[in-house]
Amino acid sequence: MVAKECCGLPLAIITIGRAMASKVTPQDWKHAIRVLQTCASNFPGMGHRVYPLLKYSYDSLPSKIVQSCFLYCSLFPEDFFIFKVVLIYQWICEGFLDEFDDTDGARNQGFNIISTLVHACLLEESSDNRFVKVHDVVRDMALWITSEMGEMKGKLLVQTSAGLTQAPDFVKWTTIERISLMDNRIEKLTGSPTCPNLSTLLLDLNSDLQMISNGFFQFIPNLRVLSLSNTKIVELPSDISNLVSLQYLDLSGTEIKKLPIEMKNLVQLKTLILCKSKLSSIPQGLISSLLMLQAVGMLNCGLYDQVAEGGIESYGNESLVEELESLKYLTDLSVTIASASVFMRFLSSRKLLTCTHAICLKMFKGSSSLNLSSLEYLKDLGGLKMEDLDSLREIKFDWTGKGKETVGYSSLNPKVKCFHGLRRVVINRCQMLKNLTWLIFAPNLLYLTIGQCDEIEEVIGKGAEDGGNLSPFTKLKRLELNGLPQLKNVYRNPLPFLYLDRIEVVGCPKLKRLPLNSNSANQGRVVMVGKQEWWNELEWEDEATLTTFLPSFKAI
Repeated sequence: MVAKECCGLPLAIITIGRAMASKVTPQDWKHAIRVLQTCASNFPGMGHRVYPLLKYSYDSLPSKIVQSCFLYCSLFPEDFFIFKVVLIYQWICEGFLDEFDDTDGARNQGFNIISTLVHACLLEESSDNRFVKVHDVVRDMALWITSEMGEMKGKLLVQTSAGLTQAPDFVKWTTIERISLMDNRIEKLTGSPTCPNLSTLLLDLNSDLQMISNGFFQFIPNLRVLSLSNTKIVELPSDISNLVSLQYLDLSGTEIKKLPIEMKNLVQLKTLILCKSKLSSIPQGLISSLLMLQAVGMLNCGLYDQVAEGGIESYGNESLVEELESLKYLTDLSVTIASASVFMRFLSSRKLLTCTHAICLKMFKGSSSLNLSSLEYLKDLGGLKMEDLDSLREIKFDWTGKGKETVGYSSLNPKVKCFHGLRRVVINRCQMLKNLTWLIFAPNLLYLTIGQCDEIEEVIGKGAEDGGNLSPFTKLKRLELNGLPQLKNVYRNPLPFLYLDRIEVVGCPKLKRLPLNSNSANQGRVVMVGKQEWWNELEWEDEATLTTFLPSFKAI
């Protein structure tokens, strides 16, 4: 346990070992682990021996910008996985990545910085490469840097996962530049703190936080990043209008049902995240008044459940589609569409198609077919979700140009090349679909989840051989199949699955064969999960295939 807290670093382990040499009781060791988990710099020897040496990695970073981006990561709780895109947008809105005028350039710079920090062993990537985290000791070293030296000395207030039920004394806030109170039990924020220098306020994961009183934002004129995700906030105070410098606002996973019209004053806002919130009302003209918006996240917010014809169309006399279209700088949109008519309106907007990175299609009533060839301008689409499309029987696509013979991906009709960037697909509760053969046109697909689709018989149908040398799932890492009572085939021939690390099959009684052979094992890294009785009835390509995958199975 001590070695884990020390990140496996020999010097840290030696330092702790020397300090613990005279400790013999379990209570002594439990106390030591507690100190390491709460504030390792208080442990004898860490502050003057270990951290200065670890700091060499920080000092060796190529620029002040990269150093600032790293120190910003210390605002997040221990072992907390930070979504890369969210982190980059916070960096952008803090002003770290202002080398480029365009959002794409700044975003690419952000990914490059993350790669630099991972290479320097200051950040760790998640298994799916979408998240990063800072190890405990490295995070403590970063907090030591900000508390003990340099321009940031005394400029950060970080009390994450500390069990707080109320915010720290506002007197401490007057000189602070960045505050993180993530993952606490704070119930409300009242009063009017004077924070002339505060630029970041992170309140995420305060699961009891329901209220921010009017006046709270009155004297925080330079706040640039405000994150309230996964709190119980019901409404924003009207004095949010005072946050004229705000560039990043995250309301995802909150109980907020209506955005206040006073948000029109947030003229510098660049990133607005509303995903998985209870939002059911946006004042007409609000979105179009936020002229600097570059990124808007609206996946699965309550808006789409509340409006009868799907949330993205008209509310009042003007449609949300038209308001989004009017945003000159919009480059990153994630959105849910809940009606076929709105989908057609969406498809008519080349502006929105070219900036959509993730889309969810749900609850189309009366639509029996969907033509994916119409998505040709969705060139940056990374995530696609379809759910509750009860009447959808078929997905159409024109996979060859007129008069052409398809022999490979390069000769495909350009209209289906929009799936080139698709990394993640989720299909849930589409009860009439028979297959998902169109997935053969997603050569970079990494994650596929199909659940509760009563009629699906094949994932890639028998017509796929018309695609010449197209091979599905060449980069697939994870396949999850759940509640598919008619499913008989994933694909008719064995596939190499060079990157596959997990297959999970539950509730698929007719699936007796998987597209595997003894060469599909990804060097033994595949984990297969399912019911024991299903596993016992599987048919294998040959005895060698069974021998290869037998050690990989985990019964549930």
